[in-house]
Amino acid sequence: MRKIGLIFLVLVLALLTLSLASCGDDEQPTSPTAYTITYECDGGILANGGAESYVASKTKTLPIAVKTGYTFLGWYESPDFTGEPLVTTEGKSENLVLYAKWEPITVKIQFYIADVLFSTQEISYGGSATLPLPAEIADSIPEGKVFLGWDGPYTGLTADTKIHAKLEDVQTPPVDPEDPEDPENPENPDPPAPPAVTHTILYNTNGGTLNAPVTSYTEGDVITLPVPEERKGSTFIGWYTSQSFEGEPITTTEGCTADLVLYAKWEVKTYEVTFWFRNPKTGRDEQIGEAQIVPYGGDAVPPAEKTFMPSGYSLIGWQHQGYKNITSDRKIIALILEGDDKWSSTIN
Repeated sequence: MRKIGLIFLVLVLALLTLSLASCGDDEQPTSPTAYTITYECDGGILANGGAESYVASKTKTLPIAVKTGYTFLGWYESPDFTGEPLVTTEGKSENLVLYAKWEPITVKIQFYIADVLFSTQEISYGGSATLPLPAEIADSIPEGKVFLGWDGPYTGLTADTKIHAKLEDVQTPPVDPEDPEDPENPENPDPPAPPAVTHTILYNTNGGTLNAPVTSYTEGDVITLPVPEERKGSTFIGWYTSQSFEGEPITTTEGCTADLVLYAKWEVKTYEVTFWFRNPKTGRDEQIGEAQIVPYGGDAVPPAEKTFMPSGYSLIGWQHQGYKNITSDRKIIALILEGDDKWSSTIN
């Protein structure tokens, strides 16, 4: 009997051990896999931030992006925007790189002469209207009126705009019969001097700004043309009489004998961008590849990790994402990970 009792006790202890082992397994569930989300906004920004990761079992709604002058059309998994846009992470279980698709906003510009619609243009948001030339509107000017230019702004337009022709009555000076200069006076055989001829000057600043510019000149007078305020990210090259900027720029009205429509030519500024890292093997700061020349507001192209990173280390990003929206010369520094340590060089 004592032997049977001992066997029974051993069986009970074995069952208790198996039960405890089973309970221990239940207390250590497997963590769900987290996937990353990378947003390529093409110059836009996320309206209210966005999730940088997700798990397949929990659907997340993707954020809305905004960009001045454009309408957001959705997120696509392909840079050529094939397929349908994504709204949520539903059905996804992988790292996502999402590309924002944009559609330019257009603005309608209407030109009026004596309150009659002359023409309509559609331009891109923030663009400039093309002013009708005086020769084009000559037949639309009412009799007894002279055209002095266009009122209202026609550059940097961000909303539908109506632009009206500025008209003035033709001034005919009275004839004084006692005036010796009067050709009707028989005592004056010499003809009068021809009246001075005045012409208008219209400016298409192509995004620049003019403060109180001269809008007319008299033949024979030499007037120095104004210089527009600097357009952001561009350098003023000069005024041209052709929209395609053919020929040489003009700086004065010398030799001009007609109405002028002047077009501002700009050159986009460029900046030098270099990428650097502190080589963890040598402790020296090293430039990665050649310097890049990037236009104002553009993005530099960061070098691939495999082109410079020593084995045993990994790239986790670039300091402050500094290779985007370039507006000055920049040195951009790599952030490097070794084990659990995040560090970068101290390049000035």
